[in-house]
Amino acid sequence: MKLKRQYHRILSDAGNPMMEVALDPAGAPIFDPVTHVAKMRLKIMRDEKGNPIVRGVVIKNLPKNGEHRFTPRTVRTGSREGWLTYDEDNGVITIHCLERGEIRFKVQHGPKRVCLHDGIALPGQIEDPAGVVARRYIQEEHGGKLTPHNERWPHGYAVLNYYQTTLEA
Repeated sequence: MKLKRQYHRILSDAGNPMMEVALDPAGAPIFDPVTHVAKMRLKIMRDEKGNPIVRGVVIKNLPKNGEHRFTPRTVRTGSREGWLTYDEDNGVITIHCLERGEIRFKVQHGPKRVCLHDGIALPGQIEDPAGVVARRYIQEEHGGKLTPHNERWPHGYAVLNYYQTTLEA
């Protein structure tokens, strides 16, 4: 007969379970035989859509030169979890920190493709996922010429998959 484990809930300040201690059927904590520490498991709090609930973030270090690159995934995840806001109209990424308040970064440019011959901005991965427009532009405007960075980007354009930002004072 397999014994069912019960769990004792440790509540967060909002009353939601954060950690659970494994209990045997008699109600005593189950200890790890090697470390003699009660076995615990992290219970991630989730909202009604199944997304993790994040109370806030802590920034350990800010960039010394004020420049930072955010990946699109970080911006999407932070926006969904509520600790980051991206204001596309004003070009500002704001991180909502627990101890420092709001930290704002001015967006210099978002994810894009750039022609390495003339520096022209080409449609990015959202607008042109396969790069068809970018390759057509390179062929029509610069067909046959080697790019300045031929060993790294032989197709003639660079893919910058990040938001280049600077820290606002």
